[in-house]
Amino acid sequence: MRKETLSLYAFDFSHQPTQLAMSMRLSRKFRKATGLHIPYKRPNDPAAETRHLYCANLPEHDSSQDWRSHPLFPVCSEFGEVETMFLVPYKPVAYVTFVDEGSARKACSFLRESGLSGKLVHVQYAEACEKRPGEPNPAIPCTSLSKDLVVEGLILKEDFLSPEESEDTLNQLDELEWESSLSRRVQHFGFTFDYATRRVNTLKTRAFPPFLLRIAQRALREKLLLFEPDQCTVNEYQPGQGIRSHVDTHSAFEDGILSVSLGSSVVMEFRSPDGLSKNVQLKPGSALSMQGESRYKWAHGISNRKSDLVDGKFVQRCRRVSMTFRKIKTSPCKCEFPEQCDSQLAPIPKPRTVQYTDGTELDPLTLLHHADGDKEPEIERRHVHEVYDTIASHFSETRYKPWPKVAAFLQGLPFGSIVADVGCGNGRYLACAKHIAVIALDRCKGLVEHATEKAVLHHLSTPARRLNAIEELLRLVKVGGRVLIYAWAKEQGSESRFHFSNSDEMVPWSLPTTDGKDNVHVQRYCHLYVEDELPRLCEGISYASVERSYWDCSNWCVELIKVKERNE
Repeated sequence: MRKETLSLYAFDFSHQPTQLAMSMRLSRKFRKATGLHIPYKRPNDPAAETRHLYCANLPEHDSSQDWRSHPLFPVCSEFGEVETMFLVPYKPVAYVTFVDEGSARKACSFLRESGLSGKLVHVQYAEACEKRPGEPNPAIPCTSLSKDLVVEGLILKEDFLSPEESEDTLNQLDELEWESSLSRRVQHFGFTFDYATRRVNTLKTRAFPPFLLRIAQRALREKLLLFEPDQCTVNEYQPGQGIRSHVDTHSAFEDGILSVSLGSSVVMEFRSPDGLSKNVQLKPGSALSMQGESRYKWAHGISNRKSDLVDGKFVQRCRRVSMTFRKIKTSPCKCEFPEQCDSQLAPIPKPRTVQYTDGTELDPLTLLHHADGDKEPEIERRHVHEVYDTIASHFSETRYKPWPKVAAFLQGLPFGSIVADVGCGNGRYLACAKHIAVIALDRCKGLVEHATEKAVLHHLSTPARRLNAIEELLRLVKVGGRVLIYAWAKEQGSESRFHFSNSDEMVPWSLPTTDGKDNVHVQRYCHLYVEDELPRLCEGISYASVERSYWDCSNWCVELIKVKERNE
């Protein structure tokens, strides 16, 4: 199904004119402010039900905050998948787009009856308009919406390099060798940056060339850097390319990170944990310094698109090259932002030895040497089954929100489908789709009691047992049936506190004690999957085909279709 955006708009309701007049007035105001057109209209058939809702008289909302923090979003999400939101500042109106008409119908009925935050909400169906040729996407946030928002520690110097210096620097970089291991070309100096772990390889690479040293020294003199940098990563971005929102790993780099832009301009978004959002245009020759709060607390990223909206004007992106200067950190981070700090709130202790109840003491991973074939090995009994029986109650408290893509998979199944949720945990997916019947299974008694194939495959320690598990899932479904598998990825997302260097790891779980004293740490065995490992594992199954594979929420995922019976 082709996805369209969910957008938010608003206007003054004080005079209560007709719906058509209000939409026209709102469209004119929006077009005057942004040069864009609202991509919704009143349906040609007034009685038609669509998957788009027009909602008015909504609670006030700070337009500089992320749209997911709008109070309408969690309410609508209860009835189906909401794709995105676009806010027009200072206005109490929203156009909401759902994946399907059924979800929109349920949300419409609820909002008309119950309202929102104690207020009556005016709800009507809307219709999506065709995007006008050459017009940018109205979901692009404009820099003017957050220009007055101050991010502590963020310093932008627009004329750091002159146009001549910028061109000369870009030419000198192009004379050097580019690496093409990513979707974009990169260069590393001093140390190599690892994009999978978001840390650096401690083996030195090529030294800083003289022109980069001059830029670093100028930044030090102008206090855009707090330490002399010993690592520089150069990234090339073509139109449409961006970078995932992230906070640079605290323990990997010192305070003070500098990004110098060459070539084209781009808009970078800064997002705080409490939902504030600021969009900053980085012009060619500009230097952006992230220090203190902006470095440690605010996530920054660049959206994948070919244009930006700067002060209401459409700006086309061209080739852009960024130079990021950093200083390697050699000690744990002691910053003032422990909730985002991998050295404080979320340290990852490496497993040394574990003393078992039978008196033995050894590195748990040595048990892998005794794991073979399809029999249940000791490492799974001790470090999967026994661990989850122990931590079930606490684990259940931390797993309550369904992952959107899993929920969308369930909601997209035909009416009356029978689903086996293998590894259901506390049953958080049981209520995602009311038009299907779910049979939930889990080996851990504690989790099943809380609930009265997700997160299973990465706890199996041999290839034979993993393959048997997939074949058993396929045995349960009829020809044409689907199997969705999620397994933990070695390549963790920027929001994860884990950084894995091996495919087999002991992952700690900190269990609070009843007396409130020191937590008890238990070790869970996990096999971390790398890209394409899951599809390759499934390729040996002749009676199933891989429809798609993707990365989601720090998991590698595969969707299978059973094409025939096993013995045919």
